Amino acid sequence: MAEMGLVESVERVLCRLYKDQVAFERLLSHAGLDLNQFEFSGDHQSMVNKCLRKAQGLGKLRDVIEAALRDNEEHADLKGLLDKFDFERPIADQVLSLVKALGGFRVPLRQSRHLTRSELIEFDAILQNIFDRTEIAESQPNDGDANSGRWDELNRALPACLGQFQFYREVLNASVRSPHRRVSGALYARIPLADVASDKMTLIGAKLDLLEALDEVLRACGRSD
Repeated sequence: MAEMGLVESVERVLCRLYKDQVAFERLLSHAGLDLNQFEFSGDHQSMVNKCLRKAQGLGKLRDVIEAALRDNEEHADLKGLLDKFDFERPIADQVLSLVKALGGFRVPLRQSRHLTRSELIEFDAILQNIFDRTEIAESQPNDGDANSGRWDELNRALPACLGQFQFYREVLNASVRSPHRRVSGALYARIPLADVASDKMTLIGAKLDLLEALDEVLRACGRSD
């Protein structure tokens, strides 16, 4: 598959999964595409290829792959297509997509709860990917790139966000340990309420500081929406 073009690679997988026009139209609809913009003519394979090229021109090819992956969870070929798609995209676009994904954590950080273990892992993975791709972007020629200064702002915001994330995770981990204090001569004694409140406020403060640091990353990429 690595030697094939991206559209041909997607076509090969989707033709196996969506074997008639009705199923393929449903896929495009689930990807948020207007079916009136597509021409469904010719044999199935050529029709799929033509529609995928149209989707690519509209900047919606990734949406089609993601919709197919929602229909076929954990499908190895579809996951491989997403990897291939990301690999072929400009680094700047990859960074912006990752920053947008990171911005999705603003909602849980604003809510009256803390990030789950899986959310912490996902946040960390996205953040590390942003670091990796900004390093690559900086190493590439940027002659005539009007947005080249973006990396300076982002590189100032990223370490602060990483530091706040690590601090929040450490405070969160500490907060879920034993809620009792060992006292000499006794098994356990309850921690005074004032100490519990202080610990909780430290944790909430760490979460809000992380939210603020995340907002700085988004602003650095012009993703404050």
